[in-house]
Amino acid sequence: MKTVRQVEKEIKQKAEELSEELNGGRGYNKRRVSLLKNKIATLKQIKTYLQCNPREEYLKGEKDRIEKRIESIEEKYLTWAQWNATRHKEPRDAFEKEMGIPRMKTQLEQLKVILGEL
Repeated sequence: MKTVRQVEKEIKQKAEELSEELNGGRGYNKRRVSLLKNKIATLKQIKTYLQCNPREEYLKGEKDRIEKRIESIEEKYLTWAQWNATRHKEPRDAFEKEMGIPRMKTQLEQLKVILGEL
């Protein structure tokens, strides 16, 4: 499991990379800058979460709960698609957005980072 210090160190490292990319003299890569900013924002959320001193068992339980929730929602896709597929250009994306799956996947990713699985 990660510690607050490890996350702070990683934030500092990513901030230095971002600074180097922006002040590199030549044009910067917009995609890389965006990825670094997003990573720093994610790490700050993780740091805030770790400052509450969660137990590892609790984090593992939350990870399992979210995985099961995503699975149960995805099982309902075929039923949903029968009634709504013709109304959406991308029915799978519309279903996931409506059910809140992107947010759950973000939470799951953050929990895996904290637990050291990513």
